[in-house]
Amino acid sequence: MAQSASSPGTSTFDDGVNMLTRPKPDICSHCGQPIPPTGLRLPPIKQRIYEAVQRHPDITAEELRCLVWADDPNGGPEDRKVLHVHVSQLNQMLAPHGIMVRSQGGGYRIRSSTS
Repeated sequence: MAQSASSPGTSTFDDGVNMLTRPKPDICSHCGQPIPPTGLRLPPIKQRIYEAVQRHPDITAEELRCLVWADDPNGGPEDRKVLHVHVSQLNQMLAPHGIMVRSQGGGYRIRSSTS
């Protein structure tokens, strides 16, 4: 997608078919992560993933898995890919708000999807 000029507070992307406008999230001056939109509602596991990454920037996949499924007596799903599926689904829900959860350099962090 190519980025083009837009009004303050938004970014416009050309996906080759349509022009898409996404809000630019505010950035926390303390941690540098995008601030979630007010009233963001997510399914329980996605909410736990989002909150864990928000509280622990650069958290590893294993640490994240342990936090998300801490209350599961079996320790959560055995297949490590389950976490990646949930993160992918979470990112689809966050995309309209201009934010995403991404792993870079070994840890997950909330990032702006408009930059």
